[in-house]
Amino acid sequence: EDYHCDQFIDCKNLSDESNDCASNYTVLFIVFGCITGFMILVCILLIGLVIVYGLILKYRRMKVASPTFLLILLVSTIIGYSSVYAWFGKPHPVACGFQPWILGLSTISMIAALCAKNFRIWRIFRYQNVKQRISDLDLLVLWFAMILPSLVILVVWTIVSTPTATMEDRGGEEHYVCTTGGFTGKPGGLIFFFILVGYIAIVLMFGVILSILTRKVPTMFNESKLLVISINHRVFFGCYHSSGDGNQPIPARYSAHYLIRIHSDSEKSSM
Repeated sequence: EDYHCDQFIDCKNLSDESNDCASNYTVLFIVFGCITGFMILVCILLIGLVIVYGLILKYRRMKVASPTFLLILLVSTIIGYSSVYAWFGKPHPVACGFQPWILGLSTISMIAALCAKNFRIWRIFRYQNVKQRISDLDLLVLWFAMILPSLVILVVWTIVSTPTATMEDRGGEEHYVCTTGGFTGKPGGLIFFFILVGYIAIVLMFGVILSILTRKVPTMFNESKLLVISINHRVFFGCYHSSGDGNQPIPARYSAHYLIRIHSDSEKSSM
C-alpha cells in the first residue's frame, strides 16, 4: 500500500502509479510516446527533404546550409528524441545504461555539428582575399575530433562506473531505481557525469566564440543565432538528464516537452 502513487514505478505494468493516482503514468507515457514518435517521423521527413533538395537538386539555400551537416543534426535530433523512451516504465539495467549514451552523444553531436559549420564560415570570411576550400570531409574530421573525447568518457564511464538498476532505499522505502554500479559504485557515476558536462562546456565555449566571430557575416551564411540558442538549450537538457539517475519518471515526462521545444526551434532555424 505504501508503494501506491509514490511516484516510483515498482510494477512492470505501472499499476502502482496508474490506478486511482493523481497522475496516470500509463496515459502519460502513451501521450508523450506518441508525441515523441510523431516528432521522430517529422525528422525522418526532413531528412528526405534535405536529401532531395540539398543533395539531388542542390538548391542554393540548402547548399549554403550544408546538407551533410543538416543530416547530422537531424540524425542527432532523432537519437535525442529516442532517449526519452529510456526513461519510460520500470527502471531496467539496459535502459539505465543507455541513458547517458544516447542522450550524451546526441547532445555533443549536435553541438559539434553546429560548431563545425560555423568554423568553416569563420575561416572563409576571415580570409576573404585568399581563395579557400574547406570540404565537408574536412569538417567531418573536425566534428569527429570533437565527438571522440565524449566517446572515451562514456566508454570509461560504462566500464568503471556502470549505470545499472537495483533496489535502493528512498525515503525509508526500497525502490528499484537506476543507480551507479561497476567497480566504483557511488559516487563514480556522478564524477563521470561532471567530467562529461565539463567537456560539453568546453565545446560550448568554442561554439560561443565562433558565434561572436561570425556575427557580422552576411545573413545567408550567418548561423550564430542558431548556434547560441541551440547549443545552450541542448547543453542544459543534456546536463539535466545525462547523469543516468533517471529513477523517477516525473523528469522524463518534462524532458519530452522540453526536448520537443528545443528541436523544433533548432530545425526551423536550420531549414
